[in-house]
Amino acid sequence: MDLDRARLLRSAPWRIAGAVLEPTIPHARDVRLLNAIVCEPGLVRKLDSAARLSRWHRPTVAAALATIAQDAVVLFGDPQQRGRIHRCENSRCRVIFYDDS
Repeated sequence: MDLDRARLLRSAPWRIAGAVLEPTIPHARDVRLLNAIVCEPGLVRKLDSAARLSRWHRPTVAAALATIAQDAVVLFGDPQQRGRIHRCENSRCRVIFYDDS
């Protein structure tokens, strides 16, 4: 189940990014999937007793996927972030990337 959900989550943001670059409306199925996963509780960090290190508090695959989905929602939902999504200009290249320069 976790692996299937991870595979679905891997594909949906790529298709949404492609739609953003076209620009077209992303497929409703991909947006629904992202929204369903993002509503799950995400990863939470906590400090060690010396307040020097942080670690994940009870990490699970579901929480990791929710955190990834949260990042995708921020990326696609913020016009400034969305404007940094680009496609490689080489006609034989299909890479979509985030330009943080």
